[in-house]
Amino acid sequence: PAMRRARREAERQRCARGRLLISALCRALLQAGHGKITDARCAAYLAGFQSVTVLQRRELLLFPAALRCAILEAVAASCRKLSASSEPETLTEELRGEVFESEVPLEKLPEIYRRCQVSNERRCGTGMLVRTIGRETGLALGGREAEPGLEDVYLRYFPNERR
Repeated sequence: PAMRRARREAERQRCARGRLLISALCRALLQAGHGKITDARCAAYLAGFQSVTVLQRRELLLFPAALRCAILEAVAASCRKLSASSEPETLTEELRGEVFESEVPLEKLPEIYRRCQVSNERRCGTGMLVRTIGRETGLALGGREAEPGLEDVYLRYFPNERR
């Protein structure tokens, strides 16, 4: 479904206002991966897209530059959003109800890192106390709501940054 939506939007933009199809594809790739870009993800996304709509050679040659532009646009949007509400209290208030702490067994930690946006963890008895951002994942782990901090805010706006 996401691929079809992206394809329809990209096809519309290929012909509209002189915008490049590859730029729309790169923005969709960035959004679909929640900002995570890997060689494998790019290859799979391009292959999937081309199974529906074949990209022209010149579009494929523009892919690296268009992807860089999409990343820069996303970073600029995050910076604008941060600067619009730069007071620490305002920023943390926006995350109220989104930060959870959950006690989990040590062996589940790798799975939690794959599924959740983890802002912190520390040993707790025989397991770990994991702090996650996101109401659904926090509740799924049986967590309790926690007071958001500036580290949580940073990870919300820049999810690919790791400690």
